[in-house]
Amino acid sequence: MFKQFKTFKWLLVILAILLCVVTLNVILNLAEGSLSLWERLQTAPIWLTAPFVILSVALVGFTLWFIWSLLGPRKKPQAPEVAAPVSAESVAQKYREAEAKGIDVNEAFAALEQWREEKQSGEIIVAFLGNISVGKSSLIKAMLPNVEQAEDIAVDVLGGSTRATKKFVWHSAAGDQLILEDVPGLQEVTAPDVAPLDKLALEAAQRAHVCVFVTEGDITKTEHAALRAMLELNKPTILVLNKADRFQAHELAEVSQKLSAYVSEIVQDLSLKLEVPVVTTISGGEEIVEVQQQDGSVLQQSRARQSDTQKLVEAIQATIDTHAGWLESLRDSAVFVLVDRKLDKAETRFKQEQAEKIVKTYTKRAIFGAMAAVAPGSDLLIQGYLGKQMVNEISAVYDIEARKVDVQTFLELVEQHLQKALPVVLAIAGNGLKAFPGIGTITGGIAHAGAYGLIFDALGRSLSASMAVRGTLSPAPAATQFKDYLNENLALGTRRFAQLVLEARKENRSD
Repeated sequence: MFKQFKTFKWLLVILAILLCVVTLNVILNLAEGSLSLWERLQTAPIWLTAPFVILSVALVGFTLWFIWSLLGPRKKPQAPEVAAPVSAESVAQKYREAEAKGIDVNEAFAALEQWREEKQSGEIIVAFLGNISVGKSSLIKAMLPNVEQAEDIAVDVLGGSTRATKKFVWHSAAGDQLILEDVPGLQEVTAPDVAPLDKLALEAAQRAHVCVFVTEGDITKTEHAALRAMLELNKPTILVLNKADRFQAHELAEVSQKLSAYVSEIVQDLSLKLEVPVVTTISGGEEIVEVQQQDGSVLQQSRARQSDTQKLVEAIQATIDTHAGWLESLRDSAVFVLVDRKLDKAETRFKQEQAEKIVKTYTKRAIFGAMAAVAPGSDLLIQGYLGKQMVNEISAVYDIEARKVDVQTFLELVEQHLQKALPVVLAIAGNGLKAFPGIGTITGGIAHAGAYGLIFDALGRSLSASMAVRGTLSPAPAATQFKDYLNENLALGTRRFAQLVLEARKENRSD
């Protein structure tokens, strides 16, 4: 064993000597070659020396850059740009820009006007939110026993009673004047032309100074999601467990503890610094009791249930006193966010309407362009030009700079799909001609025109939908949406074809 180790050491010594000799030989050869080259360059003309030196320096520089890119420190990924907080100035600027573009800003204007009026009044707004039939209206009625407006609150246990937000004035013991807003239930069913209640509740929470979320037991998934959305506003919030008289003492303590745990979990998950008190109340109302008569019979009678809102009143007053310094600024920030979102939605609707007009215009042009084509193949040139123009105009609507390569790629993907779908499109268009007496026997040019109408309609709708969602022209997803819209047109068959042709003929006559 020792002899083998000694032999191995001698082999390493010999290998080291050989490596040293080879390295010295390489260095000497390089030195000799370099000196020889240097002597020749000194005697060579400048037109030969200069390019050689430039190429050598460039080669060495590229090699060093390549080595550094492989072995050097990696660049830290850039942090995503954080949007600037919404302020009065940014909202005003956005409002002016939207109005200048012709965007409908009525909803945003109404929200701003309501904010100004409420701000000038100096009143503190408390929004009562919660599921249907949890007793929000009865709770406000119990807090306002001597106020006439409270009589307008009709309590109905069948599906909730409040169809629109109601406001009531309440004076606290400390002298503060508050507006109590009774907001419709989160699951309330309304007519189609009425704004969704979830949206209505969220906007009410954004306008309020303090939010009161009312429940009648362990919260459901819907209530949990609504409570989380409210807490995301980072506003003073009070969680109320109403109808506490329905629980035994130990049950009430258990449910209250669960609600506190839910709130703490949401607050921690959102990294908020909010303290959300959980209070119990009895909103009153009526209850059915059984009264035993002298003859032994039992009679059911209705009597008023004793209300208890003291803990809620104390929690509201404590919240106002604690957050007096920044209550108004919190509300202002939330209202600005609300108006900003309304402006965004209005701009989205405006862009969609503009894109729809462009699609209709180019669909009509495609139909008549195909009918006007005389020379074989000229229709392809016309439709290709119209297709690119439509892409550019829709891109301009969505403030997107569509690169030529993306436009070309998108049109190529569309063309690949059309090679398979075109026979079906032409068949649909041919059948559609039978709906028009007198032109069903005209040559296939009209069939081609109708086919191009179906194609351009799907093309424009897919571009608009893709750009609205992605904010850019992504050829592959847009081509996939084109396929879906074209299949939709084909599924509608001759009815869709007839609709496009009639619209084109009508607009052409009006022009």
